[in-house]
Amino acid sequence: MADPDLADAIRLVIVGSSCALELATYLGAPAVFTRTPVPGDAGYPMATISLNTNPANEDGINDFRPLLSYSIMVHGSNQSIPATQYRTASEIAYCLRTLFHRQRNLTLSGWGIVNQRCVGPVDQPSTGQITTRALTLNVRIAQLASS
Repeated sequence: MADPDLADAIRLVIVGSSCALELATYLGAPAVFTRTPVPGDAGYPMATISLNTNPANEDGINDFRPLLSYSIMVHGSNQSIPATQYRTASEIAYCLRTLFHRQRNLTLSGWGIVNQRCVGPVDQPSTGQITTRALTLNVRIAQLASS
């Protein structure tokens, strides 16, 4: 059984939250992307959500309990005027941590959410004038096996 993908659900929670207010817009919506590379004309600050980065299972005999891990990265450009998006990226990242850590805001049809833990944000090495703050969202889900 393939693990379900929560990237789109994570994106919807971010886009519908106050954390998205400081993000740039892309095609009329907050700049939150579930795939990389992002479009070349996307503005900063933006957020990216990875695929499940560390597939793991804690299954029992009669149940399935995947542990899903997603990297949520917040990127800012220090080519902005004034060059303060590094602060904005940090503020957004801390907002996202609060949004997801020990909350019940994700849903997945056919599965129960057992817990959500968000770790970070952690500074990432800068690439040129791009600053990045990384979070790891761990979501444990459960489903009873059919007999």
